[in-house]
Amino acid sequence: MCVLFIVRHRAFYQLEPVLSVVGRKVDEVVEHDVKTCPVCVKAKEKITEKQFVSRRKTLLQNKLIEDKIQRHLVCKNSLDLIGELAASLPKPSDDPQEIWRRLLNS
Repeated sequence: MCVLFIVRHRAFYQLEPVLSVVGRKVDEVVEHDVKTCPVCVKAKEKITEKQFVSRRKTLLQNKLIEDKIQRHLVCKNSLDLIGELAASLPKPSDDPQEIWRRLLNS
């Protein structure tokens, strides 16, 4: 127990100069004010601008997708699809050989 005390005591004296240097360095540190620092203000402006652009881009993309969905619903209703199907069917005036060829190839 006595030996342990001596070892701890000696280690403390070896650390004492280091602690005094660290203490002086801590005293020398100047507090950093984020609100008045020009570098921090510029960095905050850049971050704010990037966030604004990102939000705006997302809103515009959502609006574009919504417009495409609405356009698709208007253009592709069931009546229009039936009309497109009827237009693609063969006409009675078409050549029967051509009708059979189209039927077998599709």
